[in-house]
Amino acid sequence: AVHMERPDWSQRRYTAGGNAGWTRIGDGSPTDRVASVSSAVGDPPDPARLIAQLCACFYDKGWMTGTGGGLSLRCGHDEATTIYTTPSGLQKEDMLGDDMFALDIHQGLKAPPKTPSLK
Repeated sequence: AVHMERPDWSQRRYTAGGNAGWTRIGDGSPTDRVASVSSAVGDPPDPARLIAQLCACFYDKGWMTGTGGGLSLRCGHDEATTIYTTPSGLQKEDMLGDDMFALDIHQGLKAPPKTPSLK
């Protein structure tokens, strides 16, 4: 078993009781504007494949169990939004981009997985 040190959460700027001036919507810290610009990226070119890669990575790090939990990714805005999500009951570390569901913003199915038995 790997022993990991517990982080000192009091030193994190986003914890309760931390810097009262910090806010997620900006103007609380000089770094807020930098963070909002540096994290403003476009949608990934292949969201379904990205989810599969993230699932494998998270599984390898012990952050996600094989069939427990799920992962979703929202791309686009307003009515053009597509939500990609993992199926149930499939080993997360073995997923492919073709295994993902693509839903519209109203939870309607835009594209099913290639394997019809996935739910």
